[in-house]
Amino acid sequence: LHRHRIFAHVQTQALAFKPHAAGHAAGRPANASVPVRSSSTLNGIEPLPATGKTTIAKLLCRKLHATYLRIDTIEQAIASSFRNSSDLGALGYEVAYELASANLALGNTVVADAVNPLTVIRETWRELARNAASEIVEIEIVCSNRIEHRRRVESREADITGHVLPDWDEVQHREYEAWASDCLVIDSAHVSAEDASEVVLDLIQFHSKGR
Repeated sequence: LHRHRIFAHVQTQALAFKPHAAGHAAGRPANASVPVRSSSTLNGIEPLPATGKTTIAKLLCRKLHATYLRIDTIEQAIASSFRNSSDLGALGYEVAYELASANLALGNTVVADAVNPLTVIRETWRELARNAASEIVEIEIVCSNRIEHRRRVESREADITGHVLPDWDEVQHREYEAWASDCLVIDSAHVSAEDASEVVLDLIQFHSKGR
């Protein structure tokens, strides 16, 4: 735990390594899992909508020359073949797990862009990392400024054809289980996507050197 606190100096109120409490008062949390392997890395960016997850994930992909797996894209592709998107269930995640495993086995770096709202989903990513001989680092992205978070939710436009974005009420009432494990917390209300991606990149490199 202590070795991760070197990142807290970037923005005292925006970056911290801490255990999860039973939720956040303002802005629901977003999370990321980053398994690190000597020859491959799985980076899982897992926040709620409009916290900056996708922007940070894409920046990481460019910096790491990584394979990008976005659950929204996978689910929308599957939903297009269904009459009702509610039939999807966990298919999007199941496909992502297999793609991540295959890429890690090839020695590729993977960035997984997903909400991962449930403990069982997070544990599946951890098991995937263990099976790939990778270390996992979990990252939570939050937007503590409720007004700014709502502005982002209501002003953003879908970048996936056919994808229907959740409105503010849906974001606020989305099922999201509190985290029981420690993780790096990044508050996108205070830290830019570029700076956040650099912090995560430094953390990945730190773990890689320690293996």
